[in-house]
Amino acid sequence: MTTHTRIWTGWTAICFLSICSALVLLAPRALLAQTVSLADDHPDVYVVEEGDTLWDIAGRFLQEPARWPEVWQGNPQVANPDLIYPGDRLRLEYVGGEPRIVLDRGGEARRTVRLSPEVRSTPREEAIPAIPRAVLDNFLVDNLIVDLADYENAPYIVSAAEENLIIGAGDQFYARGDWPETSGNWDIFRMGLPWSDADGELLGHEALRLGSARVVAHEGGQMRRLQVRRSREELKAGDRLMLAPTEALDLYFFPRPPQVEVRGRVLSLLAEDSVSAQYDSLLMDIGQSDGLRMGDLLRVYLADRQVADPVTGEVVSLPRQQAAQVLVYRVFDGLSYGIILSSTRPVEIGYELHGP
Repeated sequence: MTTHTRIWTGWTAICFLSICSALVLLAPRALLAQTVSLADDHPDVYVVEEGDTLWDIAGRFLQEPARWPEVWQGNPQVANPDLIYPGDRLRLEYVGGEPRIVLDRGGEARRTVRLSPEVRSTPREEAIPAIPRAVLDNFLVDNLIVDLADYENAPYIVSAAEENLIIGAGDQFYARGDWPETSGNWDIFRMGLPWSDADGELLGHEALRLGSARVVAHEGGQMRRLQVRRSREELKAGDRLMLAPTEALDLYFFPRPPQVEVRGRVLSLLAEDSVSAQYDSLLMDIGQSDGLRMGDLLRVYLADRQVADPVTGEVVSLPRQQAAQVLVYRVFDGLSYGIILSSTRPVEIGYELHGP
């Protein structure tokens, strides 16, 4: 090998290593662009305000709010670093070329309990929720998916206690059945529709929650007298009394992707309209048996569309379009309920559900 050849070969190696080094430095940014994208008008610093939700804040920083856990970096010097309070400062920083949201505790005027020179504790209920508190109170449905035999064997309304024909809030009624000794508070349900999957297999029966009542007197045998605490509509003889699940969606738990791949479809829109919008609830044909959990986040897509190619005449499938993101808040074996957190277009029955 000549001197010139050795010099040229060495120069080539140096150039190659330089290019590789540059690619290594650029790789995190290139990879990041494929995974997490910042919102076009994202702030560098944001001060949390009363009324904010974690989902809304995530949308200020990210094009896809669901990717928040990938950029969130709590401060180990504060108590409950995964909780955010009004007055806190959220800073956008870059670590190894990747964006991170860093927390600086603020709002020192809040009531705090001093734990150490570095750590303070603030009541959990003062933290901003992942979704608006009003959503839990006004938008989530508390229907049940029941086994038909369990429903039919539940205690049932026999008659109003007085001669009034309508039973509503404040009224008393008689009910009959097998009663556990431990509970005096009951939810009132009426049988809804049976639901099946795309192959026709029964997934469960939906029982519609109408209200709640409490036992005020034991009338002997299987008879009880109850008073209606709340009712959404007129109660009737034959309506069942059942105990609803006590597990509720954690307001402070940020939505997460499912642990396993799930596919399903929208069975029903609980707003009783042909289309649904933000904070409307829907019923889905996937549940615990599919690996779904309360708090999981699903993507909603328009149903597949196929058209004829105007030139070749071939049938082609159009690209899938995302319509919304749904938070799962009540899960049964083969069915579950979700609420639309965000949408780019109305959701319709039959739309597809994907996760993660």
